[in-house]
Formats: sequence, C-alpha cells, structure tokens
Amino acid sequence: MNCAYLYAETETKTLVLRMPVEADIEAVMAVYGDPATQTYNPMGAMASREAAEHMLWRWRLHWIQHGFGIWAIADAADPARIIGFGGVAWREEAGAQRLSLHAHLLATETSQGVATAVGSMALACAAHKAAGAPVHAGAVAANTAAITVIEKLGFELSGTSRTLPWSPIRIDYQYLAPAMPEATPVVTAGRVLKPTPARLVA
Repeated sequence: MNCAYLYAETETKTLVLRMPVEADIEAVMAVYGDPATQTYNPMGAMASREAAEHMLWRWRLHWIQHGFGIWAIADAADPARIIGFGGVAWREEAGAQRLSLHAHLLATETSQGVATAVGSMALACAAHKAAGAPVHAGAVAANTAAITVIEKLGFELSGTSRTLPWSPIRIDYQYLAPAMPEATPVVTAGRVLKPTPARLVA
C-alpha cells in the first residue's frame, strides 16, 4: 500500500485532523497571533501575516516532502472551524534534524483533552512514517498543562535545554515509537479518511 499521504486527513469521534491549506491563514493568525496561546513562547505572539504565511507554507512543504506533518485541527461537530494546529514534524533543534511533537490550540479549547488526542494520533503517525526515530517534546516548567500531556503520552525525561539563550529552561522529553510496517497501517485513535495527496501551491 502506498501510504505517502495516509495521514492527510483523519478523524476521531470528536476531532478532524487534516493537512493545512492556504485558506487556513486566518486560523494560523488566530492561534499563533494571540498572546494568550503564546505565553510560554520565548518569541512571543506572531506579529505579522507574512510570518503566518511562511509558517503555513513550511508546513505544507513538509507534507509534500515527507507525507506527514502538522495538522489543522477542527471539532468534528463543526469541521470548518479550526481550533488549533498540531502533529509531528522534522525540525532543526540543537543543531540537528529531530522529529518533534507540536500542538497549539485556541485559548478557549485548552484543558479539554484535545492536545492528548492529537499527540496520540501524531505518535501513531510517527510509528509508520519515521519508524525508529525518537520523537522529541518539551515545555518550560511553568507550563504544567503541556508537561502533563507529554508525560501522559508516555514520553520519558531526557534532559533540559533553552530554546533561546535568554529563555527559561525547557524540560525535554523523548518517545521511541515502536515500528509499524506501512503495509498494515493502523491509526489507533481514529480512522483514515483521505489518503490522496494534495498539491503544494506556491
């Protein structure tokens, strides 16, 4: 089975996760431009539409190159309303390319189990698409909600770091996903909807 875009759109009982599209630009701004959602981001809230467009383009390029990446997250009851973005993707950290877990939600959508559900889906994806590669995650000590999710997902403590020289110390975690053959894909928290690829539009 060709699993290149197996995870381009999946769902759980309460969520729809899909590859971001250009029309998601306003949702990117709503999530990353809100200081309430970026309290622990040393760079602060996103300041411009151009920055949001670049982030969205990088996410879409990652999907084209790797067949997985950051999802746009919607409530299954209202799939047109994006409530956040999250997933697993390759990114440069500590001078190396590492597979990293990422999730940011609208301030109104936290503490509802969304981040845990998305993290579970992301780890299942990593088991297929990057078998054997450890998944990294981290949060500053003050971000107790994020640390609770990370530990609930089964990550193990791996050390500490700083995102920037002046930023607070970050607690780092690592998760080694068990390898799953692509010929027998399994999505533990949902079901596959659309395994068809999408084009990247410049």
